[in-house]
Amino acid sequence: RREQLEAIGFCWVVTQRNSRRDLEALGFTWGNPTCQGMSAQESYDHAWSLQLAKLRAYRQRFGHARVPVSWAEDRHLVHWVEKQRKAGRENRLSPERRRQLDDLGFVWKPDHTTVFKPRPDQRIPKAAHNAIWDQHYAALRAWQQKHGPRLPTTASDKAMSLWCRWQRKKRREGALDPRRIDLLDAIAFPWTVSASGQT
Repeated sequence: RREQLEAIGFCWVVTQRNSRRDLEALGFTWGNPTCQGMSAQESYDHAWSLQLAKLRAYRQRFGHARVPVSWAEDRHLVHWVEKQRKAGRENRLSPERRRQLDDLGFVWKPDHTTVFKPRPDQRIPKAAHNAIWDQHYAALRAWQQKHGPRLPTTASDKAMSLWCRWQRKKRREGALDPRRIDLLDAIAFPWTVSASGQT
């Protein structure tokens, strides 16, 4: 019987269980900390709304909602757009979500012969930029309420970790809005990071 279990990868299963226990002992969170206390559907709806807001900001910035597959600035948005197209083809989108995407001029069947590149000379409108920043800030506060003052690492939440790095960079360059500095100071945001990467 043991030979049969090993033949189907039982040792691998045991190893994975032990690895999971080790990570949980270190305080690793398996779910998205922003969505703690939400049902799976609520968490999915929240994530969908955030991506829709990013697509809306993209449209305001570039004048269209045709996010190119090669766009490196936000790979999450690129993948999300592709997922919506697939969900649309498979009739897995609610009429309300399809309408929200249609209202933005969402292209369900892109013409791959025409390349729509973002125009770098345009900026995100301030209201859209502020809304996105506020969403990230709220997510950081939710993280700290669960984990304490330490910040997420790229291993625990890559997007939030990169956002935190960006805030430090903008402040060093003197380009971070004073109101945002005050908001981050209010939650004891660490402006410097030690050589080991710890805050």
